[in-house]
This record gives sequence, structure tokens and C-alpha cells, in this order.
Amino acid sequence: AISCARSITGEGAGFSQVLGLLRTVIALQQRYIPGINNWQTPKKEQLPYDINSWKASSFYFPTESRTRYPNADGSKHSAAYSCLTQDSYCHLVLSEYALTNPDEDIRLNGFLASSELHLVLVNGEDEAELQQKLLQLASLLPVNKGHDDLKLMANQQYQQYLTTSTKKYSIALLAESNEELTKEIQLAQQGVKNVFVNLSQAELGKTTSSTSTQWKTPKGSYFSAEPAATSAENSNNVCFMYPGIGATYVGLGRDLFQLFPEIYSDVANLADDIGSSLKDTLLNPRSISRVDFKALKQRDLDLRGNLADIAEAGVGFACVFSKIFTKVFKLNADFATGYSMGEVSMYAALGCWQQPGLMSARLANSATFNERLCGDLLTLREHWHLPLAKSNTEMTKAPIWETYTIKATLAQVEAVCIGETRVYCTIINTPDSVLLAGFPADCLRVIKKLGVRAMALNMANAIHSPPAKAEYDDMVALYTMAVNARINTKLYSSSCYLPVPQLSKAIAHSIAKCLCDRVDFPRLVKTLYNNGARVFIEMGPGRSLCSWVDKTLAHENKQSEHKQQHNHQEVTQVKDGSNKTSVSVPVNAKGVSDELTYFRAIAKLVSHGVKLDLNSLFYGSIVMTRKVLQASDR
Repeated sequence: AISCARSITGEGAGFSQVLGLLRTVIALQQRYIPGINNWQTPKKEQLPYDINSWKASSFYFPTESRTRYPNADGSKHSAAYSCLTQDSYCHLVLSEYALTNPDEDIRLNGFLASSELHLVLVNGEDEAELQQKLLQLASLLPVNKGHDDLKLMANQQYQQYLTTSTKKYSIALLAESNEELTKEIQLAQQGVKNVFVNLSQAELGKTTSSTSTQWKTPKGSYFSAEPAATSAENSNNVCFMYPGIGATYVGLGRDLFQLFPEIYSDVANLADDIGSSLKDTLLNPRSISRVDFKALKQRDLDLRGNLADIAEAGVGFACVFSKIFTKVFKLNADFATGYSMGEVSMYAALGCWQQPGLMSARLANSATFNERLCGDLLTLREHWHLPLAKSNTEMTKAPIWETYTIKATLAQVEAVCIGETRVYCTIINTPDSVLLAGFPADCLRVIKKLGVRAMALNMANAIHSPPAKAEYDDMVALYTMAVNARINTKLYSSSCYLPVPQLSKAIAHSIAKCLCDRVDFPRLVKTLYNNGARVFIEMGPGRSLCSWVDKTLAHENKQSEHKQQHNHQEVTQVKDGSNKTSVSVPVNAKGVSDELTYFRAIAKLVSHGVKLDLNSLFYGSIVMTRKVLQASDR
């Protein structure tokens, strides 16, 4: 990678060169490759060789900063810094310093604690106390004008929160300046008032949606008058949800290790070559020119066509997202589940397998996921008696599988699929939204009969269909691995809609059955909810699962209200002491910075009463004292 310090420091003669050297040292120590601000493409007249020679070389210009993963051979990383002296160039070659024990080599940086974005917490037992504290907070703002003052205020509020964390309600405010915090407080004062009015209406027996007892702003400030988390000492009623493979995108997780350096060693130890497992070169394209929007979109589409690659990347990033919560925020799940191939991610991320890294080689060499259910789709061709791809005829070049998302119920789809042998409902996402897959022309015929719109997902893999059952035994062999000691999290599978025993064969058969059978996600959500899950955190890219959880539970609430009204029963609050409120929380959003997304997620979780360790948001620095350095050397 070739970067340029002056894209950050500007032209400042010797001062810029010193800053450039410091930037190189920090990047090497913090394990990231610095990007070049506003880079587009090199000018042809400035290149010593023709541009095609550059494209064919191993050199590239990073347009965004990205994580530098360990070398597969275990060697140390080096960085060369070049600067212009009075009449020549000076070159410095630096090598990283690493501790003997990699597990102790945690290179904290205080990134979140030094962020311009701040989390300001306010808690209280009732509306009156909350409003009083908001007024007190607002009264302090005119005195404090700088960023350091805002940081100090956020820290003071956090200290108060720690000493009064048992209070019933918490407001989480997000702001980057005093002016912005003033605006958020003003919005909170009115928003909290409205929320408690709606809560009073609900307590009087007047139906109200769960969103009317929540308040949020575009910035991400949040308050809920009905916290979803339980007050039990060792439980938050939290469920980790692992999305399927289709959510992976170019640029996924680019900043996560810089935001959360605590997890670097743990993730690196998951595989011999973690960069390869996380598909670094696929998700972070190497190029001498900035990749344009059209090219990025095509790369995203190409990712979906390689089931083995995105399956491996999905598993790897599931481990990353999970480690952030379990190691940094000290939050463990009471429940967990996976959507489609997300079930594989669940077992790997929660430490069920002793050596999840073994899956890399297995997936790379798997005929099932490289050519039978993906790629050439040999299993389908055999099942449907189609020419094999190697025959290279017009029939073999035409697509034989496509997946469409449509608005319809399972009953509606089954009614029009009578007699269709090459069309399958592979996944039910919500009560009125499903995935239809199979031979493209046959699928389009069914869609036309239904009279609905359809969107092709460009995913040519035939899992969750009857033909996939031919690969069942191979899947069992692929996912049979030695397991660790039993964990406390209850692992729910769409193979049986029950917790899966944490035994090697049970897990392998559960995954194989899940990938062969249709996924009924609403049934999975309702099962988890009925067994106590209330806080659903999506451990992966996007917020599709969160959206489907919300729609499924909203549909259930409407069904329940309809039954009560039909039976002439009064709609009242539940009196058995159980909490019926639920919340879904995404932790990654394409096009939104990871930093902002996590602050928003934390704001939501805190207001819903989830117990988290938030120290990394308030304390930390890249500067280490001599005492700390000496201790690390020992």
C-alpha cells in the first residue's frame, strides 16, 4: 500500500514531514493502513511506468484507512517512510514492535473516548425526575463552550449514571457540540413528555403501538418508557441474531478494529490467516485508482455469486461483531439464533467449536458450496435433468436459478405452485414476505399468477430447497468439528425451532437440516419471544433481521388484539409481571460510519435497561505512560 501523509498534513515543510513520520509510526503500531484523502487516480505524466504496469503490480493506493491483518507466516510488518530533504530524498524503514505473547499485545488507542461524538446519560425514577435533570443539564451548557467541556460533562453524567444505574428510566443523548446537545435536550423535553402521555393511555386500556412509548432523534438520541431488558441480576433477555450470507458488502467492518482494538488478538487467533478468512482483498479492493460507484456495486454482486467466500466472511465477521459485545461491552447473550447460513456464524462466533478456523480450508475445498449448490449448480442440473455446465452449450450458459423477494403469504404461494416442480418457497421472512426461488422462467410464471412485484436478489445458490437434500451428508461432514465446553447461551435453530444440544453431531446435523429445509423466520422469532427473548441484536451487516423481527412481533400483537376484540374482551396490560416490550438493535449500516452506528446502538440498549460496560466510550488514550510500557515489556 502506498499512502501520502501530505493529504492529511498539507504543505508545511519540515513540520509536515515530522507529522508524516509520526503518522507512519502510529499506523504501524495501531495496525492500520492509512488512506489518502480525496485520492482519485494518478496522473499519467507523473508515473515512471505506464499505468497498466502499475495495475499489474502489487502496489495500490488506499482511498480509505483499513485494518492491517497479521502476516500469514507470522512475520512482523514494516513500513517505509520517504520525505524530501533540501536536495534529496530520505528513506526510513520501520518495523513494528510486538510483545512475545500475542494475547497480551493489546494496543489501545482511546479512539472512542476521544471522539467528537459524545454519549450523555440522564436517568431517573419517573418523568418528573427526568425532566428536572434535563433542565439542570441545559442550565450548565451556556457556561461550557468547548469540546473539552462537553467531554467533561459527558464523563460527569456517566459517573452519576454508574451510581444510580438501578433507576427505572434512562435517556441517552448523542451530540458533537454544545449547540447540538442543547437541541437534543430541547427535543428530549418534549419527546419524553409525549412518551409518558402515550404510556398513560396504554395503562388506561387504550391500545397504543410500542413505538409511541419510545422517543428518538435523527442523531440517535433515544428514550423508552417501557424498557425491554429484564431486571434480573444475571440476565438481560438478550438474543444475538446472525444474518445470512447475502448481507456481506464491500467495505464491511473497515473501521471496527480501530474502534475496538481490544478484540484484535482474539479475532486474529481464530485462523492461521485471518485476513484471508475475512476476505480482506475482496471487501477492501486494491487499486491504483478510486473504485467508482458502478464498480463497487458490481463487486457487491460478484460477492453473492461465490457461496464459499461469503460464507467464510460471514462467519469471520460474526466473530468480530460478537467479540465487540462480549469483550468490550461485557454483554453475553441469553439466546442466539441464525438466519439461514447465519446459523453457522452463530456456533463459530459464540465459541462452540474448538477450532472454527478449520472451516476456511473445508469451505475452499467443498464441492457442495463451490459447484454443486453454487457455481455450476451441478446438483440442480442432475435433479432437473439439465445439461452439465461443462458441455458449454447455450442451455448451459443461461441461468438456471434465481431468488426473488415477494410480498405474499406462504399459503398464497403454495396455492399457485401446485404442479410447479422447479419453484420453491425457500425462506419466510415475515408473515407476508417470502423468498421464491428456482428456475427463473418458472418463478416468473408463478409471480405473474400471484400478481405481485418481485425483486431478483442475484443469488445463485440452491440452499433451502428439496434438491439441496442430496448434499445433506456432505454438509454434516463439513460441519462436524470438536466442540468446547457448554456455554450458557441457548442456541435456537430453524432446523427444529428448539435449542440445539451443544454436541458435535447435533450441531452438524442441525446446520445441514437448516440449509436443506425452508426457513420460517417468524416462527423462530415467536419461539424466542415466547421463551423470554426481548432484546434482539443483529450481529452482522444491515438491519434486515431487525426489520423482520419488528414486523413479525407487530403482526402478532395485532392478531392478539383482534382476538380479544372478537371475543369482546377488554384490551388491558398484562398483569402477570412479564415484560411484553421488545426492541431490535442493528450494529452495522451500509453507508453509515461504524462509530455512529455503535453509538446509536448503545444509546438504544442503555435506555432499554441492558447492562453494559461503557468505559471505552469515556476513558482511554493512545498515549501510554512509562509505567504501562515497562509492565508490558515484562
